[in-house]
Amino acid sequence: MGTWISHLRIAEELLEHFPDLDEVTFTFGNLSPDSGIPNADWTEFDPPKEVTHFLRRGAGEDAIHDLVYYEQYLANIKPEDDIQLYSFRLGYFFHLICDILWARRIATTRSRNSRVSLTKTPEEPSLLSKMTGMDWISFMCGIILKVISGRSS
Repeated sequence: MGTWISHLRIAEELLEHFPDLDEVTFTFGNLSPDSGIPNADWTEFDPPKEVTHFLRRGAGEDAIHDLVYYEQYLANIKPEDDIQLYSFRLGYFFHLICDILWARRIATTRSRNSRVSLTKTPEEPSLLSKMTGMDWISFMCGIILKVISGRSS
């Protein structure tokens, strides 16, 4: 997905819907998957994205195994037992969801049974140009809230 600042703004907006979370650890959780240490030319990170984003080597962000993360690190934590740990891991989970949604709904779209890039082509105006003026952060938060509430979009 975009940049860490996008994840920061999404965390900020999501906190309005989850007031009982620990704000600091939730925010750190939202940033943590992208916090690897880069090599000299920033082409690789330690730990690698395959680890931090639950991916198979070479897979794109649309293939993040978010439910594997959820089952291993979030499903068995009760907020009342450890609100900081729960908040951090929920933030991390939302980061993964954001990256999946970005890859599937923003970075590429389905049009006439083929992938269309965000960039303009002669056949199709870009998705970005269609959504000019929209607050991307609110857009992403809206999708996340629909997904977690079980409503399709």
